[in-house]
Amino acid sequence: MAEMKNEFKKLKEEMKTIGESIKKTPNEEIKTSYSDVIKGLQRESKTNQEIIIYPEKDANMEGIDEVKDAIKETINPAKEEIQVQSFRKIGRKGVLIRTGKEEEIQKIKSNDIKERLEAKGLKIGEIKKNNPKIIIFRIDREIKEEELMEEIYNQNLKETTVTKENFIQNFKFRFYTGGRNADYCNRVYEVSPEIRKIIIDKEKLYMGWSSYWVNDFLGVLRCFKCYAYGHTYKYCKEKEETCSCSRELSITAIFYIGRKRVW
Repeated sequence: MAEMKNEFKKLKEEMKTIGESIKKTPNEEIKTSYSDVIKGLQRESKTNQEIIIYPEKDANMEGIDEVKDAIKETINPAKEEIQVQSFRKIGRKGVLIRTGKEEEIQKIKSNDIKERLEAKGLKIGEIKKNNPKIIIFRIDREIKEEELMEEIYNQNLKETTVTKENFIQNFKFRFYTGGRNADYCNRVYEVSPEIRKIIIDKEKLYMGWSSYWVNDFLGVLRCFKCYAYGHTYKYCKEKEETCSCSRELSITAIFYIGRKRVW
C-alpha cells in the first residue's frame, strides 16, 4: 500500500510538471479573435491619419506605378520626418498615405510640398469617412419606414439639438437583419456622429407604445476557409479547408456591441 501511495505521488508530481511546461510553451500559431479585430478597428479609427494623392485629369500618367514614382520623387519621408504606415493604391489611380500623427499629414498638406506635388501634376484629396451605423432590435416588420422615422424623432430627438431637417438628412435606413420569415427584424441605419452619440447614450428608443434596444453596428470580415476573422477566403494562408461547407466568398460577420448577436 505504501509503495502504491509513493507511485501515485510521483505520478501526480509528473503530471503537474507536464501541465506547467505546456502552459509555458507558446502556441505555434495564434489566430485572430473576433474581439481582436474589433479592438483593431476601434484603435485604427482613433489613431490613423490618412490622405489621398491622385493625378490631375490632364496629367500624363498612365498607371498607378507612375503616380507612386512621382510622389516618391516629391516627398522624402526621412527628410520631412514623416513615419509612413501605409502607401498603397486606392481607386483607379489614387494613392493612400497613412501616418500615425495629424502633424505628419499637415506637413504633406503644407504649401511647400503641395506646390511640389502640383508641379508634378498631382493633387491632394481628403478621405471620406463613413458615418457610423446603429442597429435597432426586434421591430415589427409591418411598421412602415416613414412612420418609424416620425416616431423616432418625435419621441426621442425632438428636445435635443438635432433639428427635423438634420435628422431626415442624417438618419438613413440601410438593411434588415434577422430571419426573413420572422414577424420581427432588426434594422440597421447609417447616422451622423452627433445623432449616434445621442441615441447610444439613451440605450433605448421609444416608438409608439413600445421601447427598443439600440446599439452600435460593426461589420467584420470572416474567412469561410479557416473561419478566422480579419481576412477573407481569397487571402487565407491555411492549406486545407476546415469545413466542407466553405466557399470562395467574402462575408461580413455581424457584430452587435453590448447585445446578444442575432444572425
